[in-house]
Amino acid sequence: MSNTELAARIGLSAAPTWRRVKWLEDQRYITGYRAEIDRRRIGLGVLAFVRVDAERNTAAATRELEDASATFPKSSPATTSRVRAPSSCR
Repeated sequence: MSNTELAARIGLSAAPTWRRVKWLEDQRYITGYRAEIDRRRIGLGVLAFVRVDAERNTAAATRELEDASATFPKSSPATTSRVRAPSSCR
């Protein structure tokens, strides 16, 4: 949203709106901005979060799970390398 659009929505002119936003940023009430990207428009389909519970966790078992999950379509090695079993499974 532009500063002009924000000003219109809150009933102020652009200059005082910009000063207020700048103050909020300086005071760290506003800590950043983000972009929402349409996954389908950039060729990505379904986003899924998967939880795996294990009876035991060994280096070999973890590596086997990482290797197997890396073969899934669109699977990212960076994501699969972060697989950790809960402490109750260790």
